[in-house]
Amino acid sequence: MSEDTLSLYFDGASKTDADDLHTEIEELLLEKDEDLWTSQFVFKDTQAIITLGVDLGGELVEDLLRFLLQKELINVYAELYYDTAGETQFLAIRDDRLKEFKRRPPRKKAKVPVKKKAISAKVSVAYPHMLEPAWQKQREKDWDAMFYASMSHEPKYYWKHIKDYYFDGNVHKFIKGQITYQKKAEYKLENRGPSITSAINYSPSKALDQLIEVIHTLFEWYDHNQEDVSDQRLNYEKKWFVESLHHFSSRFVEHGFDQELTDDAFLWIYGDSYQPGRTFPTPFGQDNWQPELNGYEVVCARIMQGINDYLFEPDLSPEEALGAFRYQKAEYSRYLMSLLPHMDVDFFSRKRFERSYVNERGISIQPWIQNSFRSLFIGLLGYNVPFIPKRDQPYCRDPEMAESLKTQIFELDLPDYFDSFIEFIHKHGDDAYKYSGR
Repeated sequence: MSEDTLSLYFDGASKTDADDLHTEIEELLLEKDEDLWTSQFVFKDTQAIITLGVDLGGELVEDLLRFLLQKELINVYAELYYDTAGETQFLAIRDDRLKEFKRRPPRKKAKVPVKKKAISAKVSVAYPHMLEPAWQKQREKDWDAMFYASMSHEPKYYWKHIKDYYFDGNVHKFIKGQITYQKKAEYKLENRGPSITSAINYSPSKALDQLIEVIHTLFEWYDHNQEDVSDQRLNYEKKWFVESLHHFSSRFVEHGFDQELTDDAFLWIYGDSYQPGRTFPTPFGQDNWQPELNGYEVVCARIMQGINDYLFEPDLSPEEALGAFRYQKAEYSRYLMSLLPHMDVDFFSRKRFERSYVNERGISIQPWIQNSFRSLFIGLLGYNVPFIPKRDQPYCRDPEMAESLKTQIFELDLPDYFDSFIEFIHKHGDDAYKYSGR
């Protein structure tokens, strides 16, 4: 592999304009399916410096030069190193309008002190914490795990902009990358638009205000492009945004999503306790859209799963422990206490549901949610939880918390069906999760 480098110096009217050019150059390389292994951007006073490391070929070199000619840049100095058949070629350009190209004799270039995929080379990042070596190292591990779990079978143009955003937090570039992907995938114009939930899931945000700004930026894009985007597309994004908020109550957060931010976001969105009719804490877009929260059954089940894992799962991997140990916090137990009295009777049913359906009260009854209810109470009542090797003495990581939780639940004013549910658990013990009926 050659180690080709383009260094471009020019005066920019503003940092934003210069960064936009940086993004355009990256997109040009992306469209040609090039492996951009280093991408740096610096802006000081009025001078912009862009340095790119990419496998260049003669045709790509010419495309880059034609692209720069069209921009009419001011006070330009560009250096272009590239290898041809193993020989290093060097091209220097110096002219206010890039109209003259002055070639120098070939010479050996200095190697760029960056490895392929070295994230530390990315100096154009959204948040200061992203420059910390420890953060970058962990981020690379998280990306590899997520990529091979869900993206490795996809073409590069599907995930390249996601990877960039995962490491630099540039939401504007992420939006452009989404549209570029959708063009390649031949989406109709009216169906093109960035995924709000993807921008949340892959965000390198560490603080709540950073994440909120990301969401506002996505809704602002839809405001500015409403003439091109169909109402159906926008309504889909809004619907999926609300229905995905339970993400913040889940132990299954995206690889690399900051755990402290997950806790902060959950409490900010849902509050300290269940409140019927609660809306999202801040409005979005020019119409001040502020949706009512829904899907509390899922939130309840997610918290139950997390508490169940923390208390009764003996062999957690480091990744699982990172998600499960957050549920030892009292905030989750308190929220669960506020939710349980409002859960539908079918979730406490002795009948085991094999498939999802909507009951006569309009509640979506999903088997996995019912299983979450049964599993937690199996553990709290002193039996072996499902799918864990049975032991003579059931395992519990935190007996004090388990006893406190059980006491709090039995002090709740729950309907009569709860008593029959508890009797059912005691009757079948370890195997109560799989029985149906009496």
